[in-house]
Amino acid sequence: MWRAQTSEVHSPPLSCRSACNIHILEGKWIRGHWWYKLAHVCRRWRGIVIGSPSYLGLYLVCTHGTPVADMLAHSPPLLLVIDYLDNREFTSEDEEGIMLALQHRGRVCCICLVIPDLNLQRVLAVMDEEFPMLEYLSIAPTSTPDSDTTGLVLPETFQAPNLRHLVLADFTFSIKSPLLSTTVGLVTLSLVDLHSPIYIHSNDLIQRLSLMPYLETLMIDCHPSVPNGDTQRQLLLTLITTDVVTLPNLNWYSF
Repeated sequence: MWRAQTSEVHSPPLSCRSACNIHILEGKWIRGHWWYKLAHVCRRWRGIVIGSPSYLGLYLVCTHGTPVADMLAHSPPLLLVIDYLDNREFTSEDEEGIMLALQHRGRVCCICLVIPDLNLQRVLAVMDEEFPMLEYLSIAPTSTPDSDTTGLVLPETFQAPNLRHLVLADFTFSIKSPLLSTTVGLVTLSLVDLHSPIYIHSNDLIQRLSLMPYLETLMIDCHPSVPNGDTQRQLLLTLITTDVVTLPNLNWYSF
């Protein structure tokens, strides 16, 4: 079994802080480009701001309407935030900007996408390598007339060893995914409308949770493949053999 050291279950917190200094406040993003205006006050201010990127938590934000190519060409090599959460029309220029930013995978620290699933499939296809600085990954598709209802898939070669927050919606994703066994620093794990290719057994879930000692928020909303009669009987006969798992930092969960 697994045990959460928490006295009661509360609603999700109204505000939380990701590792890349992006805040969610009552469902609205306060983006990381607060420093842009300061850097344009004068040359001295620009030098002070640009000279302390780590201390000030500076990021370049790729979002709707941003000339990403120009920004990447003429800005300091700061960490990148890819933020397309607004309910705006998603254009071909937006997709091109995302693709350009993903080419700098060693600088991408945050990816937040709520975009049409056809565009999202093309974006996911290029996320097939390691993103060493990525700490926040939140992806959900928006429906189109040609939507694929089978769920989206992360490339098998996608890696994010420093991932802290993982939020996926309408994905085909296995609880046995290597991604969950290599990201031991996860603080948030939210899998909504999860399409599981296999039935999730308690042993597998507990084993994965045992690798997440820092977990604070856990949400799993799963629609697994329905096992046939023989498989279902075998699952019922399979004992839960994993030791007790304690999650000392967990303060909210939903399963």
